[in-house]
Amino acid sequence: MTIRNASRRGVVIRWMTVVVVLVAIALTPALISTVRGQGSNPAQTQNFRDQARYMISDLADQVIPSIVTIYVKEELSQQQKEQLKQFQRFFDRRGMDPFFRQFFDDGGGDNDDNDQSPQPSPRIKIPDRLRSGSGIILSDDGLIITNAHVLGQLNGNTDVRVVFSDNEEISGKDIKLVANQDFLDLAIIKVNTSKLKTKLQPIKWGDSDKLRIGEMVATVGSPLDLRMTVTQGIVCAKFRNIDDAYGLGDLIQTDAVINPGSSGGALVNMDGEMVGINRLITTNTGMWSGYGFAIPSNDARDFADKVLKTGKAVYGYIGVGMKNEITADDRKAIGIDPETKGILVENVTPNGPAEKAGIQAYDFITQVGDKPFAANKQNDINNELLRQVMRHNPGDKVGVTVLRGGGRAKPEQKEFTITVGTRPTQEELRKLMGMQPEMRPTPEARTEGREMLGLTLEPYSKDGVRGLRITAIKPDSPAAEQRLQPGDVITQVNREPVQSVSDLNKAIKDRPKDVPNLIQFLRDGKPNIAVVPQE
Repeated sequence: MTIRNASRRGVVIRWMTVVVVLVAIALTPALISTVRGQGSNPAQTQNFRDQARYMISDLADQVIPSIVTIYVKEELSQQQKEQLKQFQRFFDRRGMDPFFRQFFDDGGGDNDDNDQSPQPSPRIKIPDRLRSGSGIILSDDGLIITNAHVLGQLNGNTDVRVVFSDNEEISGKDIKLVANQDFLDLAIIKVNTSKLKTKLQPIKWGDSDKLRIGEMVATVGSPLDLRMTVTQGIVCAKFRNIDDAYGLGDLIQTDAVINPGSSGGALVNMDGEMVGINRLITTNTGMWSGYGFAIPSNDARDFADKVLKTGKAVYGYIGVGMKNEITADDRKAIGIDPETKGILVENVTPNGPAEKAGIQAYDFITQVGDKPFAANKQNDINNELLRQVMRHNPGDKVGVTVLRGGGRAKPEQKEFTITVGTRPTQEELRKLMGMQPEMRPTPEARTEGREMLGLTLEPYSKDGVRGLRITAIKPDSPAAEQRLQPGDVITQVNREPVQSVSDLNKAIKDRPKDVPNLIQFLRDGKPNIAVVPQE
């Protein structure tokens, strides 16, 4: 019974298989015809090719009208001109390469190179300093954003000219500086639109936080004075901090070509939205070496919004200089564990918020506010503090936790409350740090002190500053490795003021042999720190 039923089921399955095969054979010509018809549609194929071929072209058409070229002509100072004139006596115009000859005036008549008649000394032509960059139109009433370093320090000897994509241009008194924040490397100017024939086309803002690694982007600017150049690449990385780049980090890294003159131009996504402002390149040659970096659009937009609402961009500031690299000797000198995240204070701005609160050089900041630092690389941690502080408004109170130590004792944790100040410009900050007199060697008679830590020292007292000036450094000593220089004035050793060699001896004599010394010194009036191991 069971065998007979199984046999019947096998017959049914065989017949069903035959039917399916016959139906498939019957329908195959129709299916092939349909597939061929869809795949061979010339109009659809051409449309797809055009979309791929002209994707960047359409993007360029959309963005280029929002980009400008900025020329800044700056007259050299009298001192710079005098320095250039000192070179004229070293040159003979005869036989000089034509490229270099253009910078000289022969003083009377053009003589051939073979002419052996006496020639007067050439007079060097003093050219004005000319630089160019890019800018981005933010509004139809004339607001343009660019990098602060493109404009530089505008003064009465500076001439700015803006050239638009249609070659219209404007200059002189028709351009006004609205805001300049060198810490962000951003500036805004406004042009007199009544002098222009064409209505300005503002760029569209994009959200830089939504950028993805590998996303296609393009740059538009005027590299090497090649106006309205478009390059294409991808987002290679986000939140990049460049060690030798001043100011706020968290830059967007791209392989779209950026060269001198691209600064201030736009980094845009494939929707034509500005997601960054081109800022710098990393290079060994001065030209593009594969990667460029842009300021995120959200940082730029926050800056622009503040300027439009209040007329200026105000950011919080506490006035501490931070060491970019914390070495094992640094940690050993102040007793900080290798795993402890934080910021080593290199100097404090005189009379600044941090100094008024009690923060000192060599303090190790472990926390600002309620949150410990999340980043891992030291430069990223420093940048994290900058962002935390800049989010505060002047007058806000912010708690700071530090470890203060050095020597045998375990570092002591201290809590401070800092009243946030207003971030000064870099020029203002230089003046603040320059309140100390310059510490350069003077021709006065020297009384050499004994050699300690590889240093030969002499007492120094001038303009209210007292300390020990370095007159010589022993080669290959720990001090030499820390790049201390003759002329530096040491003011503190291991947190103790030093005004004599005996003060220095007292400050280091009880120091354990395996614990480096904390050195505070002045160089050209600026406070610095160094960690010098025992000899």
